[in-house]
Amino acid sequence: MIFDPTLPSDDLAGPPTSPIISADSNRESFEDPRTRTQPGQGVREEDVPHLVEAFLFNVHVKNPIFDPDYLRRMAKAVVEEGFGWKASTCLVLIVCALGAISSPFSRQPTSNLGEYPNYADASLTHSPAYNTAEAYYTASRKRVGLLRNTLLATECYFMTGVYEMYSLRPLQAAISFNRACVTFQTLTWMNSEYSITEDQIGKARASRLYWSCLKSEHEVSVEFRFPSSGLTKLNYTNHFPPPPLAKTAEQLYRIHPGSDAGADVTPSPSMPIPLENGWYYYLADIAARGIMRRVIKSFYEQRETTWLEVPLNSILQTAEELDRQLTEWHRTLPSVVSFDINVAAGEELAYHLQARAIEIRERIYRPFLYLILHEGNEPSKYGSLEGLVQLHATTCYRLIQQWNVRHRHHGTWLMARQSFASALLLMAGRRSGLATLPEEHYEDGVQASISTLRYWEGEAPDLRASRLILEDLAREITVLRPS
Repeated sequence: MIFDPTLPSDDLAGPPTSPIISADSNRESFEDPRTRTQPGQGVREEDVPHLVEAFLFNVHVKNPIFDPDYLRRMAKAVVEEGFGWKASTCLVLIVCALGAISSPFSRQPTSNLGEYPNYADASLTHSPAYNTAEAYYTASRKRVGLLRNTLLATECYFMTGVYEMYSLRPLQAAISFNRACVTFQTLTWMNSEYSITEDQIGKARASRLYWSCLKSEHEVSVEFRFPSSGLTKLNYTNHFPPPPLAKTAEQLYRIHPGSDAGADVTPSPSMPIPLENGWYYYLADIAARGIMRRVIKSFYEQRETTWLEVPLNSILQTAEELDRQLTEWHRTLPSVVSFDINVAAGEELAYHLQARAIEIRERIYRPFLYLILHEGNEPSKYGSLEGLVQLHATTCYRLIQQWNVRHRHHGTWLMARQSFASALLLMAGRRSGLATLPEEHYEDGVQASISTLRYWEGEAPDLRASRLILEDLAREITVLRPS
C-alpha cells in the first residue's frame, strides 16, 4: 500500500494472495484523505514572509543548507512581483508549504497508556494549515517541470522531497530525492571535476546540498529497495560542509579558514543561536548517518540467514566495534545538542539525535535476537547472548516510546515504521518465551506502537495496515500466553 493506496487494508485474514494490480482508473479516482481537511487560505503573496520565517524556525534549523537571507530575498521578490514561473518562485512556494505544515516541537504523546482510543484524534485533525500547505505544494509542483539543470533546481527537488516526507508521502519523496541526486551528478558532469560552480560561495552551497541529498537518499533506501542514484559513488567531497554564513569569498575564508582542507566547520560568533545549534545538529546527524551506513553494510546488505553462516565471534566483534563508534560519537557531541543516554531529551535537536542513537543501537543488536530465536537450542553456543538480547529488547522499547509523539517532522513516516518493526521484534521474543522485558513493558510498548500508527494512519494507508497487523498479532499472542 506504500505503492498503491487503493488496495484494501482490511482484508488481512486468510491465506496470502497474489498482489492485486489496481487499474489506473481506480488510482485516478482515489480520494486522498488530505483533501477532506478544512479549507485553507490558499496561495497569497502577503503570507509568504511569515511562512518563510516559520520554515526557518521549524524546518530549516534541522537541515540548515540555506543562508536565511538568501531565502528572504527571494521571498521579498515574490511579494513585490507576484508568483512567477522562475525556479526561485518554485523554491519559495515549497518552502512556504513546509512553513505551513510544520509546527514548533512538542513531545506530546499520541495517547496516554490505558486511554481509550479516540479515532477522531488523528494527525490530520491536528494540522489546521494542512490544506494551505497543500495549495503551496501544488503550486510549486506546477513549476517543477520547467526547471533546468541548476543548483537552484536541485534545491527545489530536494525540498519537495522534504515536504513529501513531512506529509507522509514516502514513495514520492524517494523519487524527489533521487531526482535531486541525479541532477546534482549531472551538474558535476557539466563542469570540471568535483566542481559545480567556480566560486567558493557556490561550492560551499553545493557541498551542503550534496550532504543533505546523500543523507536523505540513504534514509529512504533503508525502506525502499530502489536502485541507488549513484551519488555515493560520486564522492563529491569527504569534508564536512561549511555553514551558510558567507556573502562574499572574503567572508567564506574568514568563516572557514583552510577551506581546502575542509577542517574548520565551527560557526562564527555572528551566527544566530538557533542556526548555530542547528548547524551542530546537522553535522552530528551526518556523522551518525555514517555509522548507520557502516551498520547496514556490516549486517544488512544480504539476507538475515547469512547471520547463521558467519562465526559468532565475528558478529560479536563487529557489533562491539560499531557500538564503540556510536559511544564515541555520543561522547563528542557539543553540549548544545548533547543528551543523557538514559533520560528522555526534551529539546528538539537533542531529541532527534537521541532517537538516531537508539535506532542505530537497535540495528546493531538485532542479529543476536535472530540468532537466539533460530538456534537458541544450543546453550553452549548462544547462552552468552541473553544479555545482548535483553539489551536489544530494552532498546526496542525505548525506540517505541521515543517515537510516540504527535510532532510532525521529516522522519515521521520512518519513525512509525521503526515503531512497528520494534513492536514486531518485541513480540517475536515474547512469543518464543524469552523473558527479555517485564510483562508490563511488553504490553506498554505494543500499545504505544499501535497508538502511534493509529494517530498517523490517516495520511498513509500502509500505516493503517501495519496497525491492523500489530493488533491481530497482539491478540494472538495474548491467547497463546501460558495461564
